[in-house]
Amino acid sequence: ISDAGLLSTAVVNIYKADFSGLVRSYTYGNMPSPMYLAADSYRVDVIAGEAVAQNPAPASWENKSYKGSKAFDISAGVVTTVEVVANVNNAVSKVTFDQSVADNFNAGYTMTIGLDAADASTQLVYDASKSGSEGYFIVAGLDEPSFTWTFSGVLAKDGSAFTKTGVIEDIVPGKLYKMNLKYTITDG
Repeated sequence: ISDAGLLSTAVVNIYKADFSGLVRSYTYGNMPSPMYLAADSYRVDVIAGEAVAQNPAPASWENKSYKGSKAFDISAGVVTTVEVVANVNNAVSKVTFDQSVADNFNAGYTMTIGLDAADASTQLVYDASKSGSEGYFIVAGLDEPSFTWTFSGVLAKDGSAFTKTGVIEDIVPGKLYKMNLKYTITDG
């Protein structure tokens, strides 16, 4: 994270390295400096962005979440500086419409992708203007997260409605999922 605003609201959790429990928890902007810890082995987790917002949006076009972790040791009488790199922690969607889609469907076709097909707050809707854009989904803490998707449009050749759906299983935080949509002669 390089943005000062994101950094100031980041949550910093320090754990025992043996996973025996949380030792300290701070908002980065309120973290003491210097901080004193007993000589031992630790792990620090830093979470920032949308994931630490008061009411985080599970799906967003702009708001990313970040996470980083680092193990470190504290020795008696030694000052230790720990730097943690926090990277994007969202599952990221990128849907691109091939020109063949625009050529064979009437205007208004959409691709809806989300974490829950029944909950609009966990979905993003791609249309021609959003083609190639990235969408950010908070999946940390979900059991077996997956993307459900639906493409809907009206075929230009005869005005019939066309819908195709699918699921992308086992999505992972920090990965980009690209979907390139293309029309084929068999209306698929």
